[in-house]
Amino acid sequence: MQQWSGRNAAFTGKMMMKSLQKTLAGTCIAAAVGMGVLSLAFVSMAEAQPMRRQGMQQGEGPAAGGAHGGGQGGGQGGMAREEGAGPRIKGEVPRWLDTHVHLVSGVTNTTGDWVGAVRVALADMDKNDIGLAIIMPTPQPPGGNVYDIADFADAVKKHPDRFTFLGGGGTLNPMILLDPDAEMVSEATKQKFTDIANGIIDAGAIGFGEMAATHLSHADAHAYHRARPDHPLFLLLVEIAAKRNVVIDLHMDLVIQPMPPLPKFKELSQRNPPMLVPNLAQFERLLAHERGARIVWAHAGADHTGDLSVDLIRRMMQEHPNLYMSLKALPQSPQPSMPLAGEGRLRPEWRRLIAEFPDRFVIGTDRFYGSSATGLRGSGAQNQRASAGSIFMERTVPLTQAARNLLSQLPPQLAQKVAVENVKAIYRLP
Repeated sequence: MQQWSGRNAAFTGKMMMKSLQKTLAGTCIAAAVGMGVLSLAFVSMAEAQPMRRQGMQQGEGPAAGGAHGGGQGGGQGGMAREEGAGPRIKGEVPRWLDTHVHLVSGVTNTTGDWVGAVRVALADMDKNDIGLAIIMPTPQPPGGNVYDIADFADAVKKHPDRFTFLGGGGTLNPMILLDPDAEMVSEATKQKFTDIANGIIDAGAIGFGEMAATHLSHADAHAYHRARPDHPLFLLLVEIAAKRNVVIDLHMDLVIQPMPPLPKFKELSQRNPPMLVPNLAQFERLLAHERGARIVWAHAGADHTGDLSVDLIRRMMQEHPNLYMSLKALPQSPQPSMPLAGEGRLRPEWRRLIAEFPDRFVIGTDRFYGSSATGLRGSGAQNQRASAGSIFMERTVPLTQAARNLLSQLPPQLAQKVAVENVKAIYRLP
């Protein structure tokens, strides 16, 4: 394997993913990753300070069409109402940081208009008063045209005050999914995994993500993922994260007992299995394995199994001090496991939960941004991820306003912690 240069060396190429694209298919992952280092000046928080609060009273803000026809509203503080997004709730929201964002580019994501995707993201961030977004690759299975930080880094590094990134969804995640129930892996595999993980951090990433243990399929073009949360390579990853003092963003649809997918997911995708495998006990073993690793459980508030209750989250946070939650607010839902009830009202039990652990929650919208060149859909295997990305670009438009709606209903000091201060502390931003 080529040696990874120091953190401040110049970024010299995009060979990391190109090498892996040729070798991820089949039953092994190549360790050869040739990529220089992205020199990226991380996160000037001047964009997020001082805290500017925006009114969100009903009827406020100009009605303007946003990216992808989502009606995002225009101007600083303007919030046009999304269809189905619930009412505007009177309150204040700080200039905030979004900890979970994806870019979509072209047919395979290894080619295409990354600069255009960044441009669309910036425009939407400006409309919604988002100071900074943490970009990450989606979690990907073995084989196919994977992508990771080497593909979008050139576009992202042009805006170091607005973006930073995580890595590993397209490199580390496939290695785990090759043998999802493994109880042991070879020392050679561990060394390959360690080299790639350290290289990701040396290249400027502030953590690992999006990693996936259990990830339901949301469309026929979208893969279903499952691996033991206490897989030997997940255990190794938390050790590396603790040593490097970085976070892990983990997607894990919670399954407490064997169960079939909810009817909605049977309709959304034929890729979901007839029965889901329990993962809670294994996840707790992962958390306990290395308390020095900060694990951000992605998409709290978007419960896809009915198991992620407020009481369960409270118990987990009490017992696992290294567990953090990234809130993904859906516009409204009748399910008590979702933060926003009818008309977008924040449920009292969720408000109490966030207040009980004021340092442990952040906002991660899970928005997908792509340029107009990304609207390519096809039936072939090569186009599957582009198809899924295009679908999610459309589906995730209302999530930004839902996040602002949630923040607006928290007490101002708590909203400021969730929106900015916790992000800076958990992700170790300057």
